[in-house]
Order: sequence, then structure tokens, then C-alpha cells
Amino acid sequence: MFTPAARRSVSALALTLLLTGCANQATPVQAKPTPPSYQLVDDLCERLDHGWMTDLAETPPRYRSIPSLPAGKDHRRCFATALDKDRRTLIQVQIDTSTPSDGQAALPGSSQPFDGLGDQARIQFGEPVTGPSEHLGGQITTRIDRLAAVHGTAKVWVTLTVHAPAVPEKTATEAVLTDYVNEILTFMAAVQ
Repeated sequence: MFTPAARRSVSALALTLLLTGCANQATPVQAKPTPPSYQLVDDLCERLDHGWMTDLAETPPRYRSIPSLPAGKDHRRCFATALDKDRRTLIQVQIDTSTPSDGQAALPGSSQPFDGLGDQARIQFGEPVTGPSEHLGGQITTRIDRLAAVHGTAKVWVTLTVHAPAVPEKTATEAVLTDYVNEILTFMAAVQ
């Protein structure tokens, strides 16, 4: 039989082994990563590269910003528009940005998830509509395409409207929309 001193030693050894085993199996607590932070940019449309638009319309874009209402201080909207009546081409890019983001890249209707852009993105291609245009003259095709993305505290929507004798292929439009969103997020992050 064990003496009382030997029992205490065995109990102490067993308790030490038990506690050591528990300590080694503990999972370290990992902090949740902080989402990237973004700020709104007032002259965003003027900063963006609209070279593709200038190439297509053969005219530089004009810019217009919509002032934010007091209740919409976390939202900005601007437009870049290129018009060439001789080429019967009108292109408009609408940029909407907001912070903080609600975490949802929402587009109505037939939008599809779009991978590889921000935390979440959705894209929507409009159906081309062809008909006579009194303003531009002759038969014109119109298509409206949209891309919405959320990254960290920013939400970005880009709407591209093209009125022309022929509209760009969807792959070219997708590339332009993606470039805009990446460029916008870069500018919004750079102002921090």
C-alpha cells in the first residue's frame, strides 16, 4: 500500500500530467481580421482612366457629380459621358460608392455572382436593344451593364450604358467594369 506521502506525490503527478495535457490541446484564439477601410472620393470620375471610352467615341468624356444630400453623406455618385454624333455614339459610366458597406453586393434581376473581385461581387449584362435614334440618327443598339462589388467598408456600383451602331462584346465590357471597380477601390484606399 501507498503511504499518505506517496499518495500525495502520485496525485500531484497525475494532476500535473492532466493539466499539461489540457494546456497542450488548447486551440489558440485567433483575432478576426479587420476588414479593409475605405473613404469616399469627391472627384472620383475625373481620376479614373476612361481611355477605352475616348477610343470608342473618339472624344474625351465630360464629368458630372451629384452632390450628396445630408442624409446621404456616406454616398457619392458621378458620371463620365462621351458623345460623338458623327460616330453616332453615346457612352455613359455611372459610378456610385458608399461607406460603410452593408456587406451585400446587390443587383436586381438577372445578376450573377462574380468571383475574384472584393469580398463579394455581382454582374448583370443587359439585353441589347436596337432601334432608330432621333438624337444620334439611324439605327442604334443600346445595352446597359452593371457590376456591384463590396470590399471591406466600401461598396462600388458601376453602370455602363452604350448607345452605338454596335456595342462591345460582353467579355470586353466585363474587363472594363472590372478595371473600373479595381481602380475605384485603389483610389478610395489611397485617401486614408
